[in-house]
Amino acid sequence: FIRVPVHKTVVIEKSLEDKAREAADFIFTLRKRRLELISGDADFVAEGKAAEAVFKEIDKLENEYLTLFVGKEFKQTFINWYDYAPSAGDSQTSILFRFSPSKGVLSPSDLSGSPVLISVTNENNWQGIELLSKLSIEKDIQRTDVVYYRLPVPVSIRINDSQAELFSQTLTFHQFGPLVRFPAKFILDDYGKIIFPND
Repeated sequence: FIRVPVHKTVVIEKSLEDKAREAADFIFTLRKRRLELISGDADFVAEGKAAEAVFKEIDKLENEYLTLFVGKEFKQTFINWYDYAPSAGDSQTSILFRFSPSKGVLSPSDLSGSPVLISVTNENNWQGIELLSKLSIEKDIQRTDVVYYRLPVPVSIRINDSQAELFSQTLTFHQFGPLVRFPAKFILDDYGKIIFPND
């Protein structure tokens, strides 16, 4: 019998350390090629758009291999709307929502996130508000010849979490204003304007 050599292909799985070493070597090779192109030591010279395309591709490959070591970062933007109606009073603080770094925006009842608070404070600096408050009479008497309404007053709004203040502004709120009145014979037109009768 004649012995004929037989070639066998054996696939050996590389260890994690070997794979990491190969990836790191490839990153250094890319950086070396980039330096050669910049210094003019490369085998070819790329100019203009060609050079821009080459550097862009090198940067892309380098970033892809770097993610094997530093990981990938994904960002998404979410917009959440909240309706908040404060009750009457000088000041109040409520949990607007809760936030978790891993879960995002949560409901106020979900204790797995840190609370984001909204604070509403009546500034009580509106001139003449005491006089208008005195007009808030007849609580026990029902009158049909007047219309009652609340005047808006300046209110300080603050939104903050456990680390920083996220929002601060002065707005006008009706809930904190005095209850006043005007004669019912005044007519409101279709646009909400008060029309004074000629008589």
